[in-house]
Amino acid sequence: MRLGVVADVHANLVALDAVLADASGRAVDRWWALGDLVSIGPEPAATLERIRSLPGIEALSGNTERYVLTRDRPYPSLDEVRADPSLTELYAAVHGSFTWTRGALSAEQRAWLAALPAHLRTTMADGTRVLGVHASPHRDDGPGISPQRDEAALAAELRDVDADIVVAGHTHRVTDRVVGGFAP
Repeated sequence: MRLGVVADVHANLVALDAVLADASGRAVDRWWALGDLVSIGPEPAATLERIRSLPGIEALSGNTERYVLTRDRPYPSLDEVRADPSLTELYAAVHGSFTWTRGALSAEQRAWLAALPAHLRTTMADGTRVLGVHASPHRDDGPGISPQRDEAALAAELRDVDADIVVAGHTHRVTDRVVGGFAP
């Protein structure tokens, strides 16, 4: 089995199509989409439909799915804006972006996103156990698995994940590390 992984597509259908075109000659027969699929970019509904059409697709929820589906928002909070009014424009842009994305999706698409799990698991033909997450095994946001993350903190985050490999998105940084016996 060949597993293709996309993450942090952010409603960028042009970029997703470029990735899929590159993967077309690689005999991918199963796909994982590791969250942050529909927000921030210009084509949330079309991007989601392209993702949903991938062979053997399994997807999980990222922090921006939470922002689209709930009233949760990233920095800055309303209290932070009250303390620092210079953040008002940023607050309006952030809130408006997630509200616009929610409105661009159908009720059925929002329901599909709401049903996404926080983790994906598979066992490869050779017995390798793979865990897919958005940011880290315990959070959909925060520092995630990144090149600069402290070794001890990352080892603690990966303790007891019951996987040989952890695959994550969120940071928008290519990271290939071996940590405490784990290769995230």
